[in-house]
Amino acid sequence: ETWDAVMADLTQARRRGACEGVPAEGPPVEGCYSAAAPPFFMIFTILSTFITFNIAIAIIVDCFAEATEEATSRHVGPEHIDSFREAWAKLDPDAYEHVPVAVLQQLAWATPYPLGLSDAPGVRTSLPRLKGLRFV
Repeated sequence: ETWDAVMADLTQARRRGACEGVPAEGPPVEGCYSAAAPPFFMIFTILSTFITFNIAIAIIVDCFAEATEEATSRHVGPEHIDSFREAWAKLDPDAYEHVPVAVLQQLAWATPYPLGLSDAPGVRTSLPRLKGLRFV
């Protein structure tokens, strides 16, 4: 936070013969400084800002990639539709395109995630609560 104070201290660095008798405290004396201090701190400030900014962007991109990966894993694909069709065909063998409400629970348990509950994450742990609410 006080890099300007450190830079000011370094600009008063004593070179051989240039600063004899000059106190360490007080205003800088002309000719009594290190010419490398200002460019060093400008480069240091730019680089540290650049690195910090890149780290922040990397964290945002990583979180976005995780969210995208999670969202794409939930998409319904042709294999999900086929498994739903197979489960429906078992419950509607005559292909009336209607099933009684009483068998919808069986359909949900026979169909894999994301269209059903057979291998859905977290269903087994929340099943008692769902049964208590009469959802399952």
